[in-house]
Amino acid sequence: MIANFYSAIVGEGGSIRIKSGSSELGSSGQVSIESSASGSNGVSGEVTVSSGLSEAGRSGSLSLQTGSSVGGAGGSLLLQVGDGGGLSNGGSLYLAAGQTSSQGRKGGTVTIGTLFIH
Repeated sequence: MIANFYSAIVGEGGSIRIKSGSSELGSSGQVSIESSASGSNGVSGEVTVSSGLSEAGRSGSLSLQTGSSVGGAGGSLLLQVGDGGGLSNGGSLYLAAGQTSSQGRKGGTVTIGTLFIH
C-alpha cells in the first residue's frame, strides 16, 4: 500500500494506492476490501468508494474494471446485493446517471450492453 495523505490549500491533496504484488511466473496477489461481520444485534459496516466533490471543474471518475488476458478469458465483474434473512427483504441495486441544473445541458446516461471494438 502506498499512502500519501495530506491536505493542500493550493494544488493537489494526497493519494492512496492499494496494489497487490506481481509474479513473474505465477499469479498476482489478491486485493480485498471488506467490512467485518456484525454481532447478533448490530449491522455490518458500510464500505464506500467515491470520488470527491469539485467546486469548479469535473469531479473525479470512478473506474471499476477487470483485467484483459492475452492467452485466456478476460476477468468477470459481479455486482451482487445481499439476501434478506428471516422476514426481511433482499437488498436493492440502483443504477442512476447524474443530473444537471445547467440550461441547454442534459443529464448523464445509463448504458447496459456489450462492448465490441473492432
